[in-house]
Amino acid sequence: MSVPIPAASGDARRALSLSTAAFTVCFAVWTIFSEVVAGIRTSR
Repeated sequence: MSVPIPAASGDARRALSLSTAAFTVCFAVWTIFSEVVAGIRTSR
């Protein structure tokens, strides 16, 4: 069994930043789609 090598501080910060940005984009798209679907359902 090998011992894991700790990630550098910069790598951890980059991973956290990219994960946060990806979550924000996905949440924004989900919110927009839910508003569009709600508008379509009420217009029928």
